[in-house]
Amino acid sequence: MIATDAHSVDQRPPVLSDAVKAASGIIGQAAALRLVLDNPQAIIEGKQIDAPEPVMMTMKTRSWFQKVLDM
Repeated sequence: MIATDAHSVDQRPPVLSDAVKAASGIIGQAAALRLVLDNPQAIIEGKQIDAPEPVMMTMKTRSWFQKVLDM
């Protein structure tokens, strides 16, 4: 699911287009759109969401947090 912490339509509006674009590059456009359209609607309707098993992603570079832990 992709969501937003928007507070109102005027200040910090709910814009998901950047997140959908980023997700599309990873999981494809159809799957990314399901995260913002189909899945939220299914939750509202009390339906089960068909989701694949999670896949562990590996980082190409170490995060700042990993670097701190190695000190």
